[in-house]
Amino acid sequence: MDTKRYYGERYFKKLYESYAEKYGKIDFDAVIVSDNDAFNFIRKHHHELFHDKPVVFCGINDYKDEMIAGFNNFTGVVEDNDVKSTIEIAIKLHPMPRRLWW
Repeated sequence: MDTKRYYGERYFKKLYESYAEKYGKIDFDAVIVSDNDAFNFIRKHHHELFHDKPVVFCGINDYKDEMIAGFNNFTGVVEDNDVKSTIEIAIKLHPMPRRLWW
């Protein structure tokens, strides 16, 4: 989707049209999406583009169960930053760091 460089309703409309043309006749077993922009896009266009195929998502920030309410065939892994545990394991693996940045 490249939404870090391109964004906005006009762009998403073009993506929708492109995906409809490219994938409209393909019978997928499942769809995988990564990051919030793709997740939001698939929730909005799931039925018409991918005919309610199962969706697996990953890398979703600020996830809440309500986000998939009504989507019985959505499952995935959310992104949960745990800075404290990350620093603890880093110090355990490298016990004498000179500096830490975050």
